[in-house]
Amino acid sequence: MSTQRFISTSFWDDQWIQSLEFIEKSLYFYLMTNTLTNIAGVYKITERRISFDTNLNEDEIKTILLKFEKAGKAYRKDEYIILPNWPKHQQWEKRLKIKAGIESVLKTLSNEMLVFLKKSRLFVPNK
Repeated sequence: MSTQRFISTSFWDDQWIQSLEFIEKSLYFYLMTNTLTNIAGVYKITERRISFDTNLNEDEIKTILLKFEKAGKAYRKDEYIILPNWPKHQQWEKRLKIKAGIESVLKTLSNEMLVFLKKSRLFVPNK
């Protein structure tokens, strides 16, 4: 069964996206659309898997992810990728099923990860 996510065509009009090199845009798009992502935008994935799927080497991936982190767009915590704006772009506040899906994903995360998300203000679904 395929999974669908909402990605607006305005993605390409975003000033931050327009400031990226092609390889960086591609990696960010991959982070949003790979088969391991979920409705919460917090999911496990290894650099090895990212490298296999994107044909980027692991050093390139780490460098680009650091750039994303400095911009506040994507974070790496252990084996997790965190896309802090992902729920907002899924319009979770307007859609009860999406909110329930996000809450379901969050229930599967460790307490350590939930504390990290809350302390870092990366994801606050109960605002």
